[in-house]
Amino acid sequence: MVQMLAEVKGRDVLLTYLPQLEKEYSFWMKGANELSEDYPTSHHSARMKDGEILNRYWDGDSPRPESYREDVELSHQSKQAPGKLFRNIRAGAESGWDFTCRWFKDVHSFATDPNH
Repeated sequence: MVQMLAEVKGRDVLLTYLPQLEKEYSFWMKGANELSEDYPTSHHSARMKDGEILNRYWDGDSPRPESYREDVELSHQSKQAPGKLFRNIRAGAESGWDFTCRWFKDVHSFATDPNH
């Protein structure tokens, strides 16, 4: 995204948006300095086995406040552990992608595990 901005507007535009770029970078890297072999993940950062930092969507492991009832009901139908299910749902919501079952074993049910 930053490279595209520079290509379209010229490299000098990066100085104009540097505070916003630094704020975005800080958001994604929060907790990265705390990562270790014992604690390989923190907030949006995860340390890979080769030492590289991966940024990920992350928003906790509880039902979403705006869909609490639906998330809890789904956790009773799903074979996934509730915490894992809630993490997956919250990460999907944080990503901005629309929810769909098209990748699940049963394309009509969120209760099926997408990994099987």
